Amino acid sequence: MGQTCNIYLHRILIHVLALATGLLINQPTYSASMEIQADAGYLYDDNITRTFDGGGKLSDQSVYANLSLPVTFPISEHTRAIVTGSLGAETFLDHGELNNLSGKIQGVFQYRDSAEFGTPTWALFAKLGVVEYQSRQRDGWIYATGLSVQKTITDKIRIFGSVSHNERDGQNSVFKNKYDGVLVNLDYDIRSLGTMYLGGEYRDGDMAISAPWWDWYPTWAPSDITSDDAFSGWSYRVKGSTKILKVGFNLPLGQSSSLDFSWNMAESSATYWTTMGNPASNGSYTTNQYFAAWLTRF
Repeated sequence: MGQTCNIYLHRILIHVLALATGLLINQPTYSASMEIQADAGYLYDDNITRTFDGGGKLSDQSVYANLSLPVTFPISEHTRAIVTGSLGAETFLDHGELNNLSGKIQGVFQYRDSAEFGTPTWALFAKLGVVEYQSRQRDGWIYATGLSVQKTITDKIRIFGSVSHNERDGQNSVFKNKYDGVLVNLDYDIRSLGTMYLGGEYRDGDMAISAPWWDWYPTWAPSDITSDDAFSGWSYRVKGSTKILKVGFNLPLGQSSSLDFSWNMAESSATYWTTMGNPASNGSYTTNQYFAAWLTRF
């Protein structure tokens, strides 16, 4: 990324930080509830490069922290809007080029037909953010829009589902990605012990893959492959699909904080070419992520 673009991203990020800070200090009277939400955690990822099975997979660990503030705008008896500003930071143990700082704003418009138990809440949402990495190729904007629904099935079971379109505008074409996603999540309250949750997601679209120098070199349009500035190897963009399974447990610690433990498993498949003129081949990879986090509000 050039120096001019780097300065531009810094300025954008500073504006996001200033906006979020202003929201934190000046709590408006139009908000039904004003609670700052924070989380800090640990992540272990066994395939940080998203390398195809059989390649040179690399693992890593990171610590992260996020701070967010939702502001609620009542509109009518059945509708409301929620605007959330958030800031985040993440540091990796072995691959410092993936360290990142982010600022995001999300808007949600909710509709609920009545206050009766079991009535679903429908929502339209949009998210805009900027993420800056030590890897300059990955710097850029992120966007998301979609539709969601949330419904309470019983006093213990809740279900959430969404469809979304997501884009990432990285500084290198390999990291300019688009994908569509479908997500379903089920929560189950275990009396006073906590909440178990199970989620599934399907994504279809672009993905960025990395491979070490000693691994194979795919040949396609030059705009879709680059020498990676975060790993010693290549990064390339391919079309593919990903299935994600998430299992977790949230343990309450009093009224305003909790511990959260979860496991994500992602299976991705894509089409690629190993040498010029050869027929297309199919590649796949599996990634396991383990999270431990502390969540609080104040």
